[in-house]
Amino acid sequence: MSQTETPRRTSAGITRKSSFPSIAVLLRLATVKRTFCSGVWGTSYFGDLQTSITGADNDTGAVIEQAAHVAGLVAATRQANPSTARDRLRLAARGESLRFHVARLLALLDDYGPHELAAAIDRALERDALGVGASAHILETRRRQRGLKPPMPLALPDHPGVRDLDVTPLAWRPTMTSPDPIPTTLSDQLRQLGLVHTASELNDFIARATQKRWSPVVQLERLVQAELEARLRQRVERRLNDAHLGRVKSMAGWEWAWPKGINRPTVERVLTLDFLAQPENVILVASHGLGKTMIAKYLVHDAILAGHSARFLTAADLILDLTRQETARALQHRLQSYLRPTLLAIDEVGYLAYDAHAADLLFQVVSRRYEQKSIVITTNLPFKQWDMVFPNAACAVALIDRLTHHAEIISIDGESYRKQEAEQAQKRKQEQKPKR
Repeated sequence: MSQTETPRRTSAGITRKSSFPSIAVLLRLATVKRTFCSGVWGTSYFGDLQTSITGADNDTGAVIEQAAHVAGLVAATRQANPSTARDRLRLAARGESLRFHVARLLALLDDYGPHELAAAIDRALERDALGVGASAHILETRRRQRGLKPPMPLALPDHPGVRDLDVTPLAWRPTMTSPDPIPTTLSDQLRQLGLVHTASELNDFIARATQKRWSPVVQLERLVQAELEARLRQRVERRLNDAHLGRVKSMAGWEWAWPKGINRPTVERVLTLDFLAQPENVILVASHGLGKTMIAKYLVHDAILAGHSARFLTAADLILDLTRQETARALQHRLQSYLRPTLLAIDEVGYLAYDAHAADLLFQVVSRRYEQKSIVITTNLPFKQWDMVFPNAACAVALIDRLTHHAEIISIDGESYRKQEAEQAQKRKQEQKPKR
């Protein structure tokens, strides 16, 4: 090695020159490096060439390959293979750097081992294929033919303690579950595509299509129409279940003559659900037994049938649900859930008294829905008496202001309808008793 060439230490503790004369020498040096240079005395054979490898302690940073041995190896290889100089000229003519080939060879050596790399190099040289890409291709082809798994790259630190460390990876296992096999039957395939109704009614549909001799276009139209209707029906059923309505009475049986005072045109306009588009609120003010809860439930039920999302609950349940949230994040998430429905009906405001914290929670619900989505409120008290519901609550005035800003206020006067029904039932029982 000349004085101008400075040896450098590799990641495996091997010192070599900054460049080599031929690709063949590089291939052999790479194989010799990782096979025999492991800190012990050894002997390497390549053809008629015998090269002694001087061992040293890797931890001291000493040079393992002596300059004289490297020079002898280069000279002997040139003499044994006169074509190596021509190979180097061909690589240089192609503008390829030998340093790149060295790095790739060392990486392949770590991935596949010295024996596989040596066999791939021999096959590449037999085919007059220069460059490390040919060897990499041969290695990958041999791996696929044997059915082996791809090599797993490892990034180890450049530390003497881990240089030339043999690492055995764990047994390979998939990080994702294997995909479900493709169903074999048509009904199962339809279910996997989400066409549940079509899958369940497939036999009846085919029978009708055959009997009526529908064309392919008509069959597709009927199939899509039936699937959409089934999904709409399921959506309505799910929303009705989520609304927690319980028993709902139809407004067709409403006795308009019973209340002493009610604005029928306003109620009929509200029943058309026009207030949802504005959006406006509906406030039903009446004493107990005059049908305000019945109207609120009917509005929620009718809104769901019209394709809107709606929810019905009492003021006590609403405040209890919000006060159960233990963290601020959980409270914000629950408040957001009360913002989603197009219509929110809060029943029985005024029957119980709440503290200032409960009033603040109700105010947050009303404030978030203000001028965005509609609210239906039923109460047995006029607004001037709401200080009895929220005593010492600073937000009571702001709460009433947001509720009544865009609202239809419907007042119902009269005696309790439930009281009338109870009296009539008692009267019928008296009449049915046998006379003595």
